[in-house]
Order: sequence, then structure tokens, then C-alpha cells
Amino acid sequence: MAIEKMHGVYGAPLLPVDAALNPDIPRYLEHCRWLLAEGCDGLMPLGSTGESHSFTVDERLRVIDALAASEMDMGRMLIGTNALALPDAARLARHAVDAGAARICVQPAFYYKPTDDGLYGYYAKLIEMIGDARTRLMIYDWAPNTGVDFSLEVLGRLYADFPGIVTGIKDSDGDAELLQARGAAFPEHELFGGTDVTALAAMQAGGCGIMSSVANVAPGHICGIYRAWQRPEGARLQAEVHEMLAIIKRHSYFAALKGFTAARTGEPGWARVRPPLLALDEAECRSLKAEIDAVGKRAAA
Repeated sequence: MAIEKMHGVYGAPLLPVDAALNPDIPRYLEHCRWLLAEGCDGLMPLGSTGESHSFTVDERLRVIDALAASEMDMGRMLIGTNALALPDAARLARHAVDAGAARICVQPAFYYKPTDDGLYGYYAKLIEMIGDARTRLMIYDWAPNTGVDFSLEVLGRLYADFPGIVTGIKDSDGDAELLQARGAAFPEHELFGGTDVTALAAMQAGGCGIMSSVANVAPGHICGIYRAWQRPEGARLQAEVHEMLAIIKRHSYFAALKGFTAARTGEPGWARVRPPLLALDEAECRSLKAEIDAVGKRAAA
């Protein structure tokens, strides 16, 4: 079955929390709208940037329901449905499919490190449990974080045995050579750069687009890389993103993205994170934003 590929920049929205550390849905939807207004072609909710593993299944179901009830187009949503327990992953995935998500994006159950056969069996059983022909599943690979590698062989098996269902891979490994190998081996399937370190490299490898956490900080840069990857401007923007990442990574990464957003919006509550992450204080938020803003201003001058 031929796949109608998705293309573009998909921002990975941060998930704000209220004073009781519960999902702050109104603020979340406002942020999602901002990402789309800033040029993102779609969103990838409930992934790592959205601290998904820190929220319960029921909390994440409420987030999906809120997105579906909003005016935003679910056909522009690629929703993370990650869980260590297979029934939890299936429950999340079914809900996202029912809500009209264009794709579900699923990490492996990474605690017990699976073999290739184990990886294949996990996704095969998940697809069986979802039990819906509308399912369009993208594999979420982040081996440096999960400790699980996807070989070309296991990808080939999944693509061959689940045509039209397993559509491609979100490659967050940060390895340009691996991107090239995957793009060359499976040109008919979706390949998305899943880490901003290799945003340009993903496009050069024949990728369909970029899924980005830095979109929460500099959406114009990520959208610019996607649209100008064949021109010198794309390389310039990627170099600036590397500078921004170096600044962000002096802090706890996802807490820093929230801290920047707190400074950008003037809403201190944005800095809150769920433990075990630690929030930046107000001075750190302001300093971080000033440094990142300076990268863009220097380049524009």
C-alpha cells in the first residue's frame, strides 16, 4: 500500500503544569496555537519534550481530548503514545487514532532491552491490540536515551509486514550517517529528523521533515532550515541552532525550554516542571532567553 507521506516541521509542544503540577490545559492549547502561528506545519504532542513519561495515561488521554475538542486540525497532529506497559501504549494509541490524529509515534518498551525479534513482536502486538485499519504508526527512535537500537533489518520487516500502517521513523539519534543509511534503504517511507542537532542532515538524507523541541524557542529557525536546506541559509540557521542548543544544554534541557517560555511570555508558571526535573529560577529564565535571543539578533545584524 502506497503511503501518502507527511511533510514539514512538527513542533513538539511543552506541556505546562499548574501550581499543583497538573496539566495546565488552557495554557497548553494557547502554546500549541502559538507554534502553529509561528510557522509549524503541525505538532507532535506528548513526546519527550512534553514530559510524557512523567504523566499518567489518564492525564495524557485528557490532553488528547482537549486537542480534539479545540479548533486545531487533528490531521496536523502526530501524537506520542509511549508507555512501558503494552496495554497502556495500546490504550493511548487507540484514543489518538479515534481522535483523528494523522500519526501515532511510538517508542519501544525500552526498560527490558529487546532483541530485533522482540522489537518486531512489540510493534506487531501493539498494532493487533489497536485493531484499527486507520492506524498510521511512526516508530520513535531515540537510542541514546532508550538504549534500544533499530537495525535496518527490523525496520524492513515492519515496513514489509505492515504496509500502510507503519509509515516511517522519527530518528532522534543525532547520527547523520544513520539518517543517510535509513533514507537510502527506505526512500518510500517517512524519515523525520527527531533531534534539532541533525535537522539539516535529515533533510539532506531525503527526509520528509523535522520534529523539533527547539521550535518552542526558535520556530523561525527550524522552519527556515526545512525550507532552505538546499541553500546556504539552511546551513547558517543550523549553525545558529547549534549555538542555541549549547546554551540550553548548560541547564536541564526540558526545564530550560520551559524557562525560556516563562521569560518569553512573562508567565512565571511556565517554568514549572514535574519531578525529577528541576525548574530554573526567574533570573536563570531571563538570562537564558537573553543569550538565545542574542544569537538570532547577531545573525540578523
